[in-house]
Amino acid sequence: MIRSWSIDNGTDSNDNISVPIQKLNWGFGPIFLITVTCVAFILNVAVLLLFICVRRLRSLFALYICALLLSNVIFCATNDWMIVTNQLFGTWPLSYAACTLHMYAAWVWTGVTMHLHLLITINRIWAISFPHSYRNHHNIKSALIMMGLITAYVHIMCLPGVVLDALYYRVPDGCSLNTDKMIVWDAVVMIVIYDAPIAVMAGALPFLWYQQHRKRRLVSVTQANELTRKATAVAHSSAPNEVFEKGTRERQRSGHRGFAVLTALTISVILSWTPNQIYYTIAVFRDVDNAVVRQFAFILYSLQAIADPVLIVLTFQEASAVLKRLTLCDTSTWRP
Repeated sequence: MIRSWSIDNGTDSNDNISVPIQKLNWGFGPIFLITVTCVAFILNVAVLLLFICVRRLRSLFALYICALLLSNVIFCATNDWMIVTNQLFGTWPLSYAACTLHMYAAWVWTGVTMHLHLLITINRIWAISFPHSYRNHHNIKSALIMMGLITAYVHIMCLPGVVLDALYYRVPDGCSLNTDKMIVWDAVVMIVIYDAPIAVMAGALPFLWYQQHRKRRLVSVTQANELTRKATAVAHSSAPNEVFEKGTRERQRSGHRGFAVLTALTISVILSWTPNQIYYTIAVFRDVDNAVVRQFAFILYSLQAIADPVLIVLTFQEASAVLKRLTLCDTSTWRP
């Protein structure tokens, strides 16, 4: 979650005062936001199209990746450009309805994006801790249901505050949620929707590392036993064994791929979002105003939308290979 404020002067939008607009403010803040927004939008759209158009990249786990990329695209289109506009003009120059859309994106859709990151962690916990259940019950339908439920959950928690603000509590100047009128809601949403996902992801990563290491040792022992058994196996059993081993290797590659993506995204989320969440969580319970900390946290927070597609391509080996062939103009990439 991010509250609108100026990166140049550190003024929180809760304290904005409408002033005559004389010229656009082309300071560091607007230029930084424009650059980040454009780069993030282009990268997320490009990687999303890569997963959609290249058949070999389509998998169940890729559904979660595509959902996260799409969420970033929506956020850039509905929120970031409004922040840029606010910074350029020095005050809120758009309509009341546009401000409501801005608050929806800043509060609700930010929570959706956070929980899509969390859903990737939940997916890996399920896959590593309960592999038989994962193979038997995880399919497109279950993945879409989980995404729908988690999106509905965030809306149920966050949307009431946005609606109440739009109907009753909106401050006349600037564009920000009047949380002073919804103190309890603000505290609950901040902890449950914004802080909890980061804490769960950070806590789950060591557990998943341990489970992955344990699984690899178990696979090594199993493979050694299989080699010993094959040495004494009859010739007619070799073909079924090859089919079995091929399926086993494919599941192992899929698990390693998902774990690599999860690790990269989780570390990036912790580094990018934690300072912002710590600052604003403290601000819910006590009066703090540190412009340097706030600006530093905002910069890190903004870069996460760029980090997501970059890390996905770098850790998703198939995506890296496809992208490399595309840069070499290899048209076979698009073939089924």
